[in-house]
Order: sequence, then C-alpha cells, then structure tokens
Amino acid sequence: MELVTCKVDPQGRITLPLDWRRQQKVASGSQVVLIREDGVLRIESVERSLSEAQALVAKYVRSGSSALDDLRQERRRQFASEDAEFERHAESL
Repeated sequence: MELVTCKVDPQGRITLPLDWRRQQKVASGSQVVLIREDGVLRIESVERSLSEAQALVAKYVRSGSSALDDLRQERRRQFASEDAEFERHAESL
C-alpha cells in the first residue's frame, strides 16, 4: 500500500497522481469509479471495477453455461407452471 497526499482545491477537486493515471490508463476525460465505504473513499478505473464485478459473477456461473439460456429455461418453466395452474383453475369453474 502506498500513501499519497493531495490538496483539495476550492471546488473540491483533487489531482490524481500521474503514475497512477498512467498505470490505470486513465486519461483526461476518462471516468473513474468512487467507492465510499465506512468513511473511506476508494478510486478505481472503470476497467478495474468491471473486472472485479466480472470475477465476482464468474464464481456463480456454471462453466460452459449461458446466462441467457438459463434465463430462457427458467422462464419456460415458470410459464408452464402458470399455464398448468390456470388450467386447474379453469376446470374448477
């Protein structure tokens, strides 16, 4: 961990260290992600934040599966269940 101090200008802005910007490929006009947690403000490049999110989701995805195919299959099961319930209800009338 590296400690870097920055000054806050009158508009509340800080300048991100040049070496960090180069390392994270953050150029003028780039967007960054600010994460506030327990009074701590963390700055990440959008790319790093996206990579972390993808890694988190990957833990819950079966190898070789498609989230879209899984969703379609689940929806088909739901529709079939609803259709069967509707038929039972219609027969009781």
